[in-house]
Amino acid sequence: MIVCFDVESTGLDIGKDKIIEIALVKFDNNFKQIESYSTFINPGCKVPDIAQTLTHIHDEDLLSAPQIQEVKKEILDFIGDAPLLGHNVFFDRDMCVSEGIPLQNHILIDTFFLANFLSFESSSLNLEMLCEHYKIEFSWAHRALNDVSATIELFQALCEQFHTLPDNQKQLLYFLWSQSQDQNIVFLEEFLFGVDTQASLPHLESFKESVTHIVSDNLSLQEVHWATEISSFQDAWEYFESQTSLEHRENQRKMSDMVTDNFWQNGHTVIEAPTWIGKTYAYMVSAIFHAKQTGEQVYIATKTKQLQDQLSLEDTKFLRESGLNFSFSKLKWKRNYISMYEFFRAMEIGDFSYPHCSFLSKILVWLFRTKTWETDEIGYYGQEIKYLRPLTAEDPFILTDRNPYKDYEYLYHARNRAEKSDIVIVNHSLLFTELKNDFSILARPKHIIFDEAHNIEESITEALRTKVSLKYISDIFDVIQNKHEKNTLPTIEFLKIRDSYEHQVSYIFEELSSYLHSHVDASAPYQTCLLKNEFYEWASFISLQNKFSTLHQELLSYLKKDKKNIFSQDILFLQELYETIQIFFDAQANEYIKILAQNEYEWFYIEYTLLHPWDYLKKHLWSLTQTIILTSATLDIGDDFAYIKNMLCLESFSFHRFETDFDYHSQATVFLVDGLGSIKNNSGQIIDFLHHLYRQIWGRALTLLTSFSMIRKIYTSLCLSLQQENIQLYAQSIWWSKQKLIHNFLKQPSSSLLLGTSSFWEWINISGDALQYLIIHKFPFPVPTDPLFIARSSLFENSFEQYAIPKAIIKMKQWFGRLIRSKSDTWVVIILDDRIFSTRWWARFLKSFPDQVRIKKTSSSALLQLLEKI
Repeated sequence: MIVCFDVESTGLDIGKDKIIEIALVKFDNNFKQIESYSTFINPGCKVPDIAQTLTHIHDEDLLSAPQIQEVKKEILDFIGDAPLLGHNVFFDRDMCVSEGIPLQNHILIDTFFLANFLSFESSSLNLEMLCEHYKIEFSWAHRALNDVSATIELFQALCEQFHTLPDNQKQLLYFLWSQSQDQNIVFLEEFLFGVDTQASLPHLESFKESVTHIVSDNLSLQEVHWATEISSFQDAWEYFESQTSLEHRENQRKMSDMVTDNFWQNGHTVIEAPTWIGKTYAYMVSAIFHAKQTGEQVYIATKTKQLQDQLSLEDTKFLRESGLNFSFSKLKWKRNYISMYEFFRAMEIGDFSYPHCSFLSKILVWLFRTKTWETDEIGYYGQEIKYLRPLTAEDPFILTDRNPYKDYEYLYHARNRAEKSDIVIVNHSLLFTELKNDFSILARPKHIIFDEAHNIEESITEALRTKVSLKYISDIFDVIQNKHEKNTLPTIEFLKIRDSYEHQVSYIFEELSSYLHSHVDASAPYQTCLLKNEFYEWASFISLQNKFSTLHQELLSYLKKDKKNIFSQDILFLQELYETIQIFFDAQANEYIKILAQNEYEWFYIEYTLLHPWDYLKKHLWSLTQTIILTSATLDIGDDFAYIKNMLCLESFSFHRFETDFDYHSQATVFLVDGLGSIKNNSGQIIDFLHHLYRQIWGRALTLLTSFSMIRKIYTSLCLSLQQENIQLYAQSIWWSKQKLIHNFLKQPSSSLLLGTSSFWEWINISGDALQYLIIHKFPFPVPTDPLFIARSSLFENSFEQYAIPKAIIKMKQWFGRLIRSKSDTWVVIILDDRIFSTRWWARFLKSFPDQVRIKKTSSSALLQLLEKI
C-alpha cells in the first residue's frame, strides 16, 4: 500500500509559511484508490493574496478549520508506515515536518524523479503540464485532493512508460540505481524491477561498453554539397528565390548583395536591417555561396543559444529544402557537451544521492535520444547544475590522445564537424571567450557575421564574467573528497588542507562581505555593490594574500601527486577560483569591474568582468578578421550610429541602414498617457489605472515592468478581482516558469494578461493576434545602482546623456521591434512614464520610433473612454 499526499500552503518558505490544506489517498500496487482523507488547516494567519489565487483557498474557508496539531494523529494514523508519493514530494514532506508531523523516516516516491528522465524533453515538469502531456484529466490545480488524484494517475503513466523502455536502457538504469544507498532509490528500484533481479546486475566495464556503443551510434558525420551547379552569386540568389515560396523583398536582396561585396572586399560593415527585411536569409545565402566558392568557412554568431538553435534547426533546414545544399555545424561552449571520460569517472565514484541519481538517469536516457549532442537538450534544474558541471568537457585533457574515450567525446566530434563545415554557427559568448583561450575549440575565423549585434556589449561582458561563491568552493571540495573515498585514497592530509583552505577563503569572504554590508541596505533581499579602491586601505591585506597563495599552492601540489589524472578538472576549477581572488586582492587591477553581491538566499559571492570590453574586441577580433558583418534591427539612434560606433571601437567600419517594409501608420499606434502622477511615487495610481484598463481590453496584453517588486504589487492587488471577472493575470516570477506562463496564456489569450520584465519579453515569441497590446510602465534605463553601470558610467563626461539614454533607447527600439512580425499585425503601445511630458530627453526617444507610427498624447481617462468605445 502507498499513500499519495499533497499540501497547500501560504507560501514556499519551509519553516515560515504554513499548511492550509492536506490531502491523502491510499492506493495499491495496481493503482486502485482505496481510501482518502483531506482537510483544511487553519494557519493562524492571513493567507497571502498570491496563495489564495493559486490555491482557490480563501481566508473565510479556514475560519472553522482545525489547526495542524488537532489533526496530527489522524494524519499519522492514516499514513502508518506506508511509503509516501508526491510530485516534488520532499517539499510536502518538509512542510509537514516543520509543522510537527514526523514523516522524516518514511520512504518517499517522487513523480518528479521519474518524469525528470522519462520526459526530460518537456518544456516544464510542472504537475499540470505533465498531466496534459500524458492526457490525464486535471482541473482546479493547486487544490490538494485534485493534485493527489492527478499525481497517482501520473505515477501510473510514468511506471507504464518506464516498462516500455528498451531492455538495454532499463539495464543501464538498474546499474546506476544500484550505485546509490539512498533507501528511496532502493525502494523504487525494487518496485519497478522486482526484488529478484540482483543476479542480472551488470559490472562497471560492461556498463561502459554499453554506453560507448550507444554513443558511437549517434556520432556519424554527414557531409552535403550543392545539389546544382552554382557559378555566381546572381545564380545562387535567383536559385534561392525560385525554390522558395517566400515573399520577394527588394531590401533583402540588396542586403545580400552588400554582404557578398564585403566578403570579396574583406570589409568591416554595420547593417541595420529592420524586422521583415529577412536579414537571416539575406546573409546566409551570401555566406553559403562564398564558402562554397572559396572553400573558406563563414562563422555566424548569435546572442543566445536559443537563436543559435533556431538558425541551425530551422533556418538551415529551410535553405537546404530550397536546394542550397551545404555543410554546416553548430558549436557551443565546452560545458555544453557531456564528456564520456568524466561521466565514467562519476560512475566509478558512485554512492549517488537522490537528486544526483535522478540527474544521471536523465543523462543515460538522453544518450539514446540526443540529436545535437548538447546538454541544452537535457533541461536541467536548479541544483542539478552542480551535478552537470563536473561531467562537462571543460578539461583540455578531454581532447588529448591520453583520454581513452576520446573517440566517444561529443565535443571532439563537434569540433571535427565544425572544421569540415561551410557554415559554423556559434554564439557570441563562445566566440569571445575562445579568442584568448590556449585550448580553443575554434579555428581562427576569417569571416564572421554577428547577428543581434546590439547585444555585443552585454554578451562580451557576460562571456568574460567570472563568479565565485563559498557554496561553489564547498561543492568542489565535496567532489574531491568523494573521489578520495571512492578511490581509497588517504583523506586525512586532504581534510587538513581543505579545512585550512576553506577557513582562509571564508575569512577573505567575510572581509569582502563586511564591505558590502557597510555600503548597501542590509534589509534588501538582493544586495550588490562595486568594490572600490577604498577597500584596499585595511592593514592585514598583504599577509592575507600571502597566506592564501601558500595554501593554494599546497593544495595543488597535493592534488597533482595523483598520477591517474583524477583531479584534473577540479584543479582547473580551483585555479579559476585562485585567479578570481587574486584579482580582488590586486588594487592595481583597474581594468576589471569587481562586484560583491548577496542574493535572496543569503549566498555571498564575488564576480568580475572587463571594464573596457571594446578594447578587447579591437585587439582580439576586429584587427585580426578579414570580413566582419554586424547586423541587427536596432543599432542606430535617431539615424545616427555614433553610440554603437564609440562603444564597440568601430572606427574602421562602414555603416548602412535599410528602411522597413511595414506600414506602421496603419499597423501601430503609440499612446503617451498623462495624468497618473510622478513615476517616482505613483504605484497606486498605476495599479488603479491598470485595473480599469485590463477590464476594458480583457486580454491579449503584456505589461512590461522594470522590477519584480512592481510585478508583485500589481499581481497581488489585481489578480483576485480580475479572476472574478474571468480575466486571468499571469506574472513572471510568481511561482510559474516562463514556459508555463506562455502555455497558460496561449490557451485563452482573449482573456489573459501577462506581467513581465524585458528579459521575459526578449525570451518569448508570440505571433499573430494573441498579443496586441504592449503597456510600458517605465523607460528601460539601466538600474543606477548596478555596479556594472556605475563602473562604465565613470568613463563618460556625461554618463546620462552619453550612456544611459542611448542604452535605454536601444532597448526601447528592441521592445517595439518585436511587436510587429508580419504585414497583417496591428498593435497598440501604451506608455505610462510621465517623464515623456517633463524632460528634455524625451525627444530622443520619440525619434527612436519608426517615422510613420501614430503617436498620440492623451489623459488616462480619455484613453479608457476610447477603449470602452472600441
